[in-house]
Amino acid sequence: MIQKFIFTLLILFFQVSLQASNPITPIVEGQEGETPIIFIVDGSGSMWGKVQNEFKIVIARTVMKDLVGDIPSERPLGLVVYGHRKKGDCADVEYMVKPMTGSQAKITQTLDKINPTGKTPLAVSAKMVIDDLMATKTKATIILITDGIETCEGNLCELVAEAQRNGIEFKMHIVGFDLEPEAKANLECAATAGQGQYFDATNSEELSEALNNAVEGNIDNDDYNLTVRAVRDGKLVDTNVQVFQEGSNHSIGGGRTYDSESSNPTKILLEPGKYRIRATLINARGVFIEIPDVVISEEGIVEKEVDFSTGKISIGITNNGDLWDSTVKVTNTVTGENTAGGRSYTSPNSNPAVYEIPPGTYDVAVRGLNVLGMEHTHEIKNVVVKPSEVSEVSHNYQTGLFSIKVTHNGELLDAITNIIHIESGTSVGGSRTYTSSNSNPRKFILLPGKYRLKVRPVKIKGDEKTLDFTIEGGDTVTKEITY
Repeated sequence: MIQKFIFTLLILFFQVSLQASNPITPIVEGQEGETPIIFIVDGSGSMWGKVQNEFKIVIARTVMKDLVGDIPSERPLGLVVYGHRKKGDCADVEYMVKPMTGSQAKITQTLDKINPTGKTPLAVSAKMVIDDLMATKTKATIILITDGIETCEGNLCELVAEAQRNGIEFKMHIVGFDLEPEAKANLECAATAGQGQYFDATNSEELSEALNNAVEGNIDNDDYNLTVRAVRDGKLVDTNVQVFQEGSNHSIGGGRTYDSESSNPTKILLEPGKYRIRATLINARGVFIEIPDVVISEEGIVEKEVDFSTGKISIGITNNGDLWDSTVKVTNTVTGENTAGGRSYTSPNSNPAVYEIPPGTYDVAVRGLNVLGMEHTHEIKNVVVKPSEVSEVSHNYQTGLFSIKVTHNGELLDAITNIIHIESGTSVGGSRTYTSSNSNPRKFILLPGKYRLKVRPVKIKGDEKTLDFTIEGGDTVTKEITY
């Protein structure tokens, strides 16, 4: 009995000593020191989905445990989880660990209890945290992790913007885990409204990197070293800005400019290094501008501007120097999307064909009409269109004229003609000659090359006759076949 009593005293002494060395202290109104970081973690049913053959909730637990274990105990940490108790319940949000110092162990234990079950009430979750900050007059950093969009009819961006207007002091970062591109718009909006950043993550490594960047960019460390301003025709314009490390296609951060001076330029904090910036115009599919080789150093702020003012591309098409009718297609080299196109016709009012398009790099394909041969389509690669400038390109077809007359006993003969490109064995065109001087001789405009003509009479008996000939640019070749 005495041994058991002594053992119990030793256990109690050990627990008291442990708590004294790593005290758990709740945040109270007016408390000084480092501001809290509050994590909002996705416990919705979709977290049982897999990434790299591992459940997303398992990845999130592992990454979160490593993350909070590296945060000094002096930094108060809190944990909110949503969607982890009931299916279909938009009120299923729980403040599982209130912000307090020394809470790492409690958060780690709590993470293991999350059982993804229900919906994704993002706005309700954020409101719970924001209301708590307002009640305690505490400022904080909120880091929200989600693998999906709002499923409870809330609007996270509007909620966050309203809270900021009401003077509640917080910075909100959002990490989208394995999200489809079309699901990010409201999350990017909310992060910008919350003076924070949106981070994209598609695997455990990227999730860890995103969360570490979010923690580093807490409200106590409100610095930035990169600004990106977006304009079009002299006015601020709404864009999504992404930052990529040199040689990587994974976005490590960014923001949204909107069209307001309060958010444009968007401000971003980066580690020293070399980066690539991509600004994508909102509500204009496939329109973006990239700035390569952006160097961030230990000191100073790098300021960049992207100008989406439209430029023009002028495409002139001729044949042996004369204006020529052609189809035109202008394609964005990055997205592969057809940006502009039409016909050039033969009038100086339409040829060159001029198109007003966003700045970028494009491929131009022209196809000469009424021209026979194997190289109808000519491509002009990597045409750079700059804001408020005209990029001029042109192509001159060099064709020859082939004329074939078919007669029988000195009279015009109706016959079927077929022209074969000898090298490829491909038929490039043909027609009937009939017996009118308007169509016999029959004339063909041909691209340079070696051809074989086949002629077969229609109304008289006669063998098919062949004739080989060569066309060079500017040539006129006249032949006659008689029966």
